[in-house]
Amino acid sequence: MNLIFIDTNIYLRFFDSNSKEFKKLLDDLIVVKSNIFVTEQIIDEIERNKLKEFKKSISNYSQNIKIKKVNLPEHIAGNNLEKIEEWNKKRNKIDEENKKLINDFDEILEENLSNISVSKDNVSLKLELIFQNISVASSEEKKLARIRKEIGNPPGKKEDTLGDQITWEQLLNKIPKINEIWIITNDFDFYTKYKKSCYLNPFLFQELLNKKAGYRFVKIS
Repeated sequence: MNLIFIDTNIYLRFFDSNSKEFKKLLDDLIVVKSNIFVTEQIIDEIERNKLKEFKKSISNYSQNIKIKKVNLPEHIAGNNLEKIEEWNKKRNKIDEENKKLINDFDEILEENLSNISVSKDNVSLKLELIFQNISVASSEEKKLARIRKEIGNPPGKKEDTLGDQITWEQLLNKIPKINEIWIITNDFDFYTKYKKSCYLNPFLFQELLNKKAGYRFVKIS
C-alpha cells in the first residue's frame, strides 16, 4: 500500500488559488482518497485558517476593480467646452457602472465568506469527501511530538504551535503498514530547493530510512 501525505499548506492553497490545474488536483484527490493520510491536527489547522486564506487572496481584487474617479475641469477645454461636458457625462456613467459592479462583487465575496465560515463552500465540501479516515493522535505520539519540538527536530517551526510534529509522529507509526510515502508540500521545514530540484531534510530522510520506507517527494508551487 502507498500512502499520500499532503501538508496543511497545500490544502489551504485550494482556498486561494485561481489555477484551474490546482482545482483539478482537488478532484483527483477524491479518486485516491483511500490512500490519503490525514490527521485530526491537519483538519483543525485547515478549519482555523481557511477563511483567513480566502480573505487574503481576494484583497487584490477588491483594490484592482476600483477605478479612479476623474472629472475634467473646464479650464482645459479651450473652445471645446461641450466636448469636455460630454466626456465628463460619459465618464460619470462609467463610474456609476463601476460602483454597481463593486457592489455585485462584494455580494459574491460575502456569500462565499459566509459559505466558507460554515464549511458549505465547494472546496470544503470536496475536502469532506477526501477526509474519510482521520487519524487521531495517541498520548504517546503527542508526547514524542513535544520532545521533537523541544529538541528542535523537524518538521515545524520554533514559533509555531505543536502541530506538524504530531502529524509526523503519527505518519512514522503508519510506515510499517505501507510500501511508499508520497510527501506533498511547499514547506521548507521538509526540504531544501536548489535550482529545479528539491531535497528532503536529511533528518526526516533518516527517520524514513530507519523505518525501511521508500518515499517520493512532490513540491507544489
